[in-house]
Amino acid sequence: MGFFYDTSFDPSVPTQNLVTDDDDGGDSSLQFHIEAFLEAGHPYILVVTTHGDAETGSFSITADGPATVDFLSITPTTSQPMIIPSIAPVVSSSYSSSLSSSSGIFQRVYGDPEYFYYFHAIQVTVSTSGTYTFTSDSDLDTMGYFYDTSFDPSVPTENLITDDDDGGDSSRQFLIEAFLEAGHAYILVVTTHRESETGSFLISTSGPDSVNFLSITPTTIQPITMPLTEPSISSSYSNSLSSNSGIFQRVYGDPEYFYYFHAIQVTVSTSGTYTFTSDSDLDTMGYFYDTSFDPSVPTENLITDDDDGGDSSYQFLIEAFLEAGHTYILVVTTHRESETGSFSVSASGPDTANFLSITPTTIQPITMREFTKNTLPAREKYAFGDTF
Repeated sequence: MGFFYDTSFDPSVPTQNLVTDDDDGGDSSLQFHIEAFLEAGHPYILVVTTHGDAETGSFSITADGPATVDFLSITPTTSQPMIIPSIAPVVSSSYSSSLSSSSGIFQRVYGDPEYFYYFHAIQVTVSTSGTYTFTSDSDLDTMGYFYDTSFDPSVPTENLITDDDDGGDSSRQFLIEAFLEAGHAYILVVTTHRESETGSFLISTSGPDSVNFLSITPTTIQPITMPLTEPSISSSYSNSLSSNSGIFQRVYGDPEYFYYFHAIQVTVSTSGTYTFTSDSDLDTMGYFYDTSFDPSVPTENLITDDDDGGDSSYQFLIEAFLEAGHTYILVVTTHRESETGSFSVSASGPDTANFLSITPTTIQPITMREFTKNTLPAREKYAFGDTF
């Protein structure tokens, strides 16, 4: 930036004698351009400075006009000497630890009330009062909560001074800035944005003095325990669909076609919610029945069904509550008609699932129509113009 003065310049009174000024009027980016009528033999003062504070670096000035311009560097006098304000030194400190399945749990502020979050509580004290900054560094999506004096996990809003989620320079890291009094105790609580996450973290601080960190186990008026999770037990079954498999007109299927199926009797010894998923090169579909399955009445006793809900492409996922000792039928078939191939079914739940291949009875036997080599039924082949 350029400031142009008449006769003299006093840094303590920068508006006095000011003729004109400019910031970015030059042809080059961020450079000044000043134009003024100068009288011969009269002194003027050009002051060169910067737009940003406390910047340093070299510069050059180019002048053009009816005659040469004489330049002379001066140290101006001032009515009030100015000194640069002293900047308190910044002292850095750090603390590292981790969140694990052994860490305390709480329902954090702004968190989902249905979930619990691991936390690590750190007592913070300083010997010099001032403003301090706390930043996290972790592969976790961290959150920070800063408390005055104490922290009770069962009342997470009590004594809360401030908090932050993603204010840090690094991705998904917190930044907390607070004024700390010397000798006073504060609590920094490190937790995560998502529920039940574990992993290591680092806390870095900056301020007028070093920060003292102390890991603590906070007391609580209402102890919090992690909800018990039922163990998940896996079971599996494998077989195939072939030209010898049973056929039916499946629910939601094309009524002009038939589909191969494989019926599996399912029983469990422990009541609970069980999940059944398929794995096959076929585009599988699953139908789940109560007690029995009749291929000629495929909607009877049907509890639920699925086409592509599984994790793998074109595979089914069925979730159902099963009663111990009760009989259910899982029917495996295909999305497209007349497909054959192998498949496997995986089950998970509170106990082992017992699988038994069955041949279901039917009130109306179903027979396969004859197919030509190009797999089209004979009546459909004739529709293309062939003679009978």
